[in-house]
Amino acid sequence: MGAVYTRTSHGQALRRVDPAHEQDLLETYYHPYAQAMTALVDQRLAATGRAVIIDVHSYPARRLPCELHPTRRRPAGCLGVDEHHTPRWLLDAATAALAPAGDVAVNEPFAGTYVPLPHHEAGDTRVASLMVELRRAPRRSGRLGPTRCRPVRPRPSPPWSTRPPTGPGEPRIGPPGCVGPPRDPRAVPSSRRPRRRR
Repeated sequence: MGAVYTRTSHGQALRRVDPAHEQDLLETYYHPYAQAMTALVDQRLAATGRAVIIDVHSYPARRLPCELHPTRRRPAGCLGVDEHHTPRWLLDAATAALAPAGDVAVNEPFAGTYVPLPHHEAGDTRVASLMVELRRAPRRSGRLGPTRCRPVRPRPSPPWSTRPPTGPGEPRIGPPGCVGPPRDPRAVPSSRRPRRRR
């Protein structure tokens, strides 16, 4: 699929093939991200002597047309590993953590994990990485996708967060996207309900 998508996950045209535009997208988004990740890993190596990358994704219960391996299993949890950058202790810890959710597979249906290219090419084993893929459960209606989440009050970002702070009064969705059960939009707090006349 590459770094710049030209088709959707169902094979429909997303954008026309334009090498100049593709290069612009790479320079604007892909390369700055890769450089920032490399710099961040270098900072952790300088500060602690090692860095651990957890590469988190999710995937639908039903296979998408764009997937290359249609016969692979779709377990509740998929752990993508690299033979040089995924130590056994990290794989074992993730397997145990995901076990209550159901079956867990390694490199199935998706394989590999993110390691900045300079550290991967150098074979720097101080950099550990693991991809965690979680299978999204179908909704009751049978449609797949994220559920509606309840907004929470803004709170200060932790010192290690790179996310810009939210503006005044702007709701923030806490990680991993939901902080509680979806709120019924019809629900009105009792203090705001109109009083009945007697």
